[in-house]
Amino acid sequence: MRDCDAILTILPEGAYVSPGTDIGLQEGEVLGKPMCTVIGMNDVPAAISWIRTLPEETELCIGGPRASEWPEAYEVARCVLESLSKELC
Repeated sequence: MRDCDAILTILPEGAYVSPGTDIGLQEGEVLGKPMCTVIGMNDVPAAISWIRTLPEETELCIGGPRASEWPEAYEVARCVLESLSKELC
């Protein structure tokens, strides 16, 4: 996180428990990084708009809860990233 330019966090819909993700969100704020949080697929349009505001060549850190904390993490993250890729590439 320290070496990236901006942070995108993918979270599940509803309640979640992820101490590591919470620490990452707090650290991003402390570091003053531009941040966007995507909750499931619902926030993909907002994430696309946010990414378009970032300078070209921005190094993006992508994070969220691990699969042991959110079993659908891989599938949701893959769908979100595929959607972002289709719109931005």
